Amino acid sequence: MIEVIDEHQDAPLIWAPLPPTPAQAPQLARFALHVDDLSLTLRAWRALAKDCALLLPQAAPYPGLLASPLRSLSPLHPLHALLPQGLAQAWMKCDDELPFSQSLSDRGMCLAVLSLVSDAMLAAGLCHVGQPLRDLAAPDTQAWLSQHRLMIYGPGRDALAAARLCAALGLPAHVLLRGETPTALREALLDSGAEVIEAASATTVAAVKRAATGPTNPTWWLDTTESFEAFQGAACAALELKQQLFSHHIQPGPQHTVLVYLAASNCLAAAALARGLKCVFGQGVQIVLVEDSQQLQALPTLCRWPQDSEHAAPSPGSHMGRVALTGMVDSLITVDHRHRQRARLPLPEPLQAQLSEEALNLFAAAASHFGTLRQVPAQVVFWMSDCALA
Repeated sequence: MIEVIDEHQDAPLIWAPLPPTPAQAPQLARFALHVDDLSLTLRAWRALAKDCALLLPQAAPYPGLLASPLRSLSPLHPLHALLPQGLAQAWMKCDDELPFSQSLSDRGMCLAVLSLVSDAMLAAGLCHVGQPLRDLAAPDTQAWLSQHRLMIYGPGRDALAAARLCAALGLPAHVLLRGETPTALREALLDSGAEVIEAASATTVAAVKRAATGPTNPTWWLDTTESFEAFQGAACAALELKQQLFSHHIQPGPQHTVLVYLAASNCLAAAALARGLKCVFGQGVQIVLVEDSQQLQALPTLCRWPQDSEHAAPSPGSHMGRVALTGMVDSLITVDHRHRQRARLPLPEPLQAQLSEEALNLFAAAASHFGTLRQVPAQVVFWMSDCALA
């Protein structure tokens, strides 16, 4: 049990997550990853995407499908003023340039939806294990897909990635939104062609889920926050980063660490990425998770706040993600609007106005966190996710 720190401080709050307890071991075993697991997932994912001709224009070459660019932070960039002296290099991992939702959600939702379609086609006898899927652009396959629909239950960014992918595949989608959704995201969801239901009650969600059970059912169900396929897809981003760093002759290790700042608006994807990074880089990576203090998802679990505390109940999110994050994060930073305003980020006002709260949280947290470091890391990566459509 920990003491709740005064929330009226003028700087982002830095927390040291507690290690897993022996009682948590059975739950955490489910999320154990190995590099070979990620490689196999990536191969299966690529095979699915190759079978889906409509996706090929958006499929990047190895090391990953839907790979986002890794860009060096130029010394002339305004954000370079945030960086500590002695830092070899800073990078921006630009998931905000991914095609479906401009976020970490793209990878996980891509694998989850493609796996679901593949399983349904196998159940319908439209393909066989070990053989390619039928061309999804073929008229008979499109007619079969149009007779089905995918019920997507999840937060806005996950739902947008899944809905846009469904539109590319020709699969009707219905979205039951979970939690608050910014106006721009709602509009993007409607533009995707999906039918959107906001603020669905627990009774409605349960009824829809029951109606969508069974492999031959024309209605399919995807809970984006509890999908293990989504978890695996997001974890593959770690292999992507490894390959990109290697192309710059960077091999992280205990003496050459990479510090990754990651916003936690998508708890499941953040957990998957954190576990993937620890799996791939081991002691060569340190992960700093950044949360909005008004929408806590991971903090109450990672720091095990007392259940009778007014802070104990996390925002609606992924229970699976919160559990999977346990033991994977080196530091957790909470940021609120006061901290964003007082961080005095070295950004031109027009640029700062274009950034989402997630991006500002990331930079405000880094500005505060750098001052606490005892040793400057060799590399810093700002994982830019959820930085558009705010």
